[in-house]
Amino acid sequence: MAQTGTIVDHSLNLIKEDDTFLPHLTGSNREKAFHSLAAILSTPNHIHKSFLRIARESGEVVRILAFRVQHNDTLGPYKGGIRFHEEVDEEEVINLAALMTLKNALHDVPFGGGKGGIVINPRNFSERELHLICEKYVRYFNGIIGPDKDIPAPDVGTSEREMDWMMAEYKSINPGKPYLGSFTGKSVGNGGSLGRREATGKGVYFTLRYLIHNYLNKNLIKPNILMRKHYLITKIKPH
Repeated sequence: MAQTGTIVDHSLNLIKEDDTFLPHLTGSNREKAFHSLAAILSTPNHIHKSFLRIARESGEVVRILAFRVQHNDTLGPYKGGIRFHEEVDEEEVINLAALMTLKNALHDVPFGGGKGGIVINPRNFSERELHLICEKYVRYFNGIIGPDKDIPAPDVGTSEREMDWMMAEYKSINPGKPYLGSFTGKSVGNGGSLGRREATGKGVYFTLRYLIHNYLNKNLIKPNILMRKHYLITKIKPH
């Protein structure tokens, strides 16, 4: 959580110095409020983890470590993807869940932040085995997920296929309960959103477009294309 904690502390310190933000908080009351905010944003509400017991096609039984971190649900149900990767660990999932909280808040959508992870390389498992892993994940974490609790989505190593499998399992073990909103990122035929596949790429496009057209226009006087290129190369450094 160190990486996200540093971001949170730095951001809150900048906001705290801005007297126009929460102007009614002054002196020691302001210090206490921002200290509380830092504590809330830098720690998750819940960390759930379990070992999924999976029978492989070879007959071998393996136990696979899986996580679901629920960071903050002040704005609504937890929301965040499930990552399939051999190097995913608890700290990474905690950080990603915290970033989901911040992202949802910044975009003013009614969700909190959550994230999941399963420690596997999906390329090393057959389709049947991956299907079983998805089912077991839903069974093991069934009590904490759902449309009004925590809504998983695809992430690295997962796609609409895995979300379809997971939603089907959720529906199977929760008869009579609403299920279409239990997972996002599903295929369109199973209630997924049109345009989801293109959404990330479009987000990158609109971010770059804003950077070039809006941000640079505000920071340069009559910028031409050469000035824009020079500014982007010399002033905006990748982190």
